[in-house]
Amino acid sequence: MKNNLKNTGKVSTLFIISFCLCLTFFYGCKQDDKLDSKHYFCESKINGISYNDFSTLRELSEEEVSYPFSANERITVNNKKAIAHLQFKLGNENNKEDSCQLYGGIAFPKGEKFPLLNKEYTINYNHDFETDKLSDLIEYDYLYNQRKKALGTLPIGLILLKYKDKNGEWMEHEISLKGKLIFKSYNSKNHKYKGSFRLHRDSYEGDEREFKISGEFNVNIAQVDL
Repeated sequence: MKNNLKNTGKVSTLFIISFCLCLTFFYGCKQDDKLDSKHYFCESKINGISYNDFSTLRELSEEEVSYPFSANERITVNNKKAIAHLQFKLGNENNKEDSCQLYGGIAFPKGEKFPLLNKEYTINYNHDFETDKLSDLIEYDYLYNQRKKALGTLPIGLILLKYKDKNGEWMEHEISLKGKLIFKSYNSKNHKYKGSFRLHRDSYEGDEREFKISGEFNVNIAQVDL
């Protein structure tokens, strides 16, 4: 009888240990699934081809700052300077070598909340940004000067496309785009804004490059009041 009780105790202990190990393995796998699940910031089409900005929680925790504006946030707002910046790393999920960057900013009137829902933000084309005049500071200076000198035209935006050639090399100059961007909704639970954009760049004499870009985004907006 005592031997049976001892054997029963051993079996129970082994069962509990095995059960705990299974639970640990299960929740470990579940945690890995969460860390490796894709989170989409922006889904777009460029000349009919799908390009998306996405990352996993694991990548976000390990991601080094490598965006045009030295921050990993997709949209940042500086209310003191009344300028918002946006940046998306867009990749072709069917071809890892095919990627591009869409980035720029919007200057808005001081004292105005940004973004305003369902307001169309105009994106203007500027040929100067497709020449040697382009530098890291020109984009910011342009928006800053527009806000100071052309108050009647605010808000005004500038968005550039940096893309690769057929050989996978980054093109020497960016492409300036024009169109509209709109923030459609705000989720008070996760503090994310949903919106969309329609941008294009027409070909003109001596330059046949033509781009048609549409996309939707779902992002948090970071406040950077420096």
